Amino acid sequence: MKLLPGKSKKVVRRVVRLGLTLILALFAISDFGCAAFNLSLSAARERLQSHPNPGHDYGEALSRFQKIQASEGPELNPVCLSILLTHGKRTKRAVVLFHGLTNCPEQFRKLGRIFYELGYNVLIPRLPRHGVTDRKPENLTPLKAEELRDCADTSVDIACGLGEKVYVAGLSAGGTMAAWVAQNRSEVARVLLIAPAQGLPLLENLRSQWTMALLFPLIPQMRTEWYNPSTPHTYTGVPWRALVHYICDSYSR
Repeated sequence: MKLLPGKSKKVVRRVVRLGLTLILALFAISDFGCAAFNLSLSAARERLQSHPNPGHDYGEALSRFQKIQASEGPELNPVCLSILLTHGKRTKRAVVLFHGLTNCPEQFRKLGRIFYELGYNVLIPRLPRHGVTDRKPENLTPLKAEELRDCADTSVDIACGLGEKVYVAGLSAGGTMAAWVAQNRSEVARVLLIAPAQGLPLLENLRSQWTMALLFPLIPQMRTEWYNPSTPHTYTGVPWRALVHYICDSYSR
């Protein structure tokens, strides 16, 4: 049955009104999402503020590192303990190396030795909840961004006593921590980010990244698993929640 001209116009007007309503609704939802993200971003920035307490000399730096050593118990893989390579005094340069998610200081042991032979004092801290002999990914599930902040702060504090100039480098999740250091610790002379975990490469649009940052924490716990016989000190997978804290909180810098 053909529509009469008058009825056709009414249908078209209704379709147009409906389309405009949907577009406005999408804009409203998008704006609400951005507003919600900005609020959560402000809260995260406040929560993850730096609390600097730089070491003044070599003796103080060494004492602080020894406290870290004392806290690393028998549940840890011996090769995963925090590493400090020093020349027995404060040097012109000190470097901090942050390893990647699921790995441990062993990842940077050889590189640390190279820097040491070049005259640097070298600190390779064990990231929170890493390096446990029981390599289940679930060990990382409780990881919080605040723990990563404290680790980064403490590492820079120690390095300030180890060298006149402090350099920081981090890989993957450690790269995210290094980025936080770059924006929060003015004592550091230079920072190198190596493939930092700072977002999803398939979502280049910033608004899409924001949306995912809000949705990530709502996704149920998941984990990926792998096995690499050449790295027996690493965990056998990564839980989603731990990765979320690196990616989402990278927006708070």
